[in-house]
Amino acid sequence: MVNSGNLIPMASCRSCTTPTYVLFADDIMVFCKGNLRNLHNLMAILKNYGEALGQFLGLDKCQFFVGDMTTSRKTRI
Repeated sequence: MVNSGNLIPMASCRSCTTPTYVLFADDIMVFCKGNLRNLHNLMAILKNYGEALGQFLGLDKCQFFVGDMTTSRKTRI
């Protein structure tokens, strides 16, 4: 989805390397641009992954972290 422009990675400065994901045991942190379209596409990726491998996303354990974003925008997303 990144290659097709449907998932935009998190922006970074030119001299830094920004991770796109971090894996630890059965947890994953995904770093991407925090807009509604991106998050819908990310959820679609995770749903397809779960259906293909029989590993389903525990939505009760999911969290959404934001940087510089207004509270109203975070609530909408």
